[in-house]
Amino acid sequence: MAIAYTLIETAKLNKVDPQAWLTWVLAQIADHKITRLGELTPWRYAAQAAKQSRSVRRQSALTGRVLSNVDSVDITANLKLKNQTCRRSF
Repeated sequence: MAIAYTLIETAKLNKVDPQAWLTWVLAQIADHKITRLGELTPWRYAAQAAKQSRSVRRQSALTGRVLSNVDSVDITANLKLKNQTCRRSF
């Protein structure tokens, strides 16, 4: 329980949604090398989300499209799904 609490609080301290970050980590971790675990930290996730957000803003500026609150939710959802490599077996 203490480990889960630590992960959640670390995400919150880095201004990252814990559920979104943990979902992203779980999607990544199966095929991730153990020597590169630092890439799965909340601050790396936040940096990647910010980079994607800037990219979307730049694209919207080029197309003249105005971003809405729905777009910011889409950015987070796309980040979650972008690198998802989980294989589901039923």
